[in-house]
Amino acid sequence: MYCSACDEVLVDNITIPATGVYTEVSIPGREATCTEEGLTEGKKCSVCGEILVAQQTVAKKAHTEVKIPAVAPTCTQDGLTAGRKCSVCGEILVAQQKDPAKGHTEVKIPGKEATSTETGLTAKRGDRLITLVTCASHTDNRRFVVVAREKRS
Repeated sequence: MYCSACDEVLVDNITIPATGVYTEVSIPGREATCTEEGLTEGKKCSVCGEILVAQQTVAKKAHTEVKIPAVAPTCTQDGLTAGRKCSVCGEILVAQQKDPAKGHTEVKIPGKEATSTETGLTAKRGDRLITLVTCASHTDNRRFVVVAREKRS
């Protein structure tokens, strides 16, 4: 110790030898993910905080890819192509693209004249058709469908 006014030494400095006793404290590491780098575990002195074992950076992991299934378009609704995403973080890796609606596919039904034993078929584009579905014991699937054209005036 010394006097702050005159700098006279009042008490000599005494060196206190280090005891070499300290406690290691773990610095927790963290697992790497597909979005963040990780760290290894480190160690430091509990007394002075000196780093005894430095933490090391661990590279990011690769994404865990899963398929996003395609959705087929219909006549009237757009579909989606297949895509890919990470099952861990949800990041889209391959975006789905719009697959446009296909539109209706017109099927021409050939006409057929009525006979004395069979009903004819003369439906034309724009005709209004009536469909009746009923139970039928004489068919395998137990369904019977009757289609009729609204009578023209």
